[in-house]
Amino acid sequence: MRGKIPSNDLVQVIRQLGGYTLRDISMLSEYQGPQLGAGARSLSFRLQYQADDRTLTNEEVSTVQQRIIDGLKQRFDAEVRS
Repeated sequence: MRGKIPSNDLVQVIRQLGGYTLRDISMLSEYQGPQLGAGARSLSFRLQYQADDRTLTNEEVSTVQQRIIDGLKQRFDAEVRS
């Protein structure tokens, strides 16, 4: 991700996009270095999903994760690093 977007802004958007199944989010790390390019940084988050009444399926969690990824790409021009 490029720029100085506050991590709290990202967390807020992730919470909105995660919906009722996203129970907890925490930022694990932030990295800036030459491997990322000038002005870029890498943020790592831990997301916890849970439903009150049942076990979530892999498909349900994957759908929410993809919605979060797509939303962050659209709003902040973020990308997933592998």
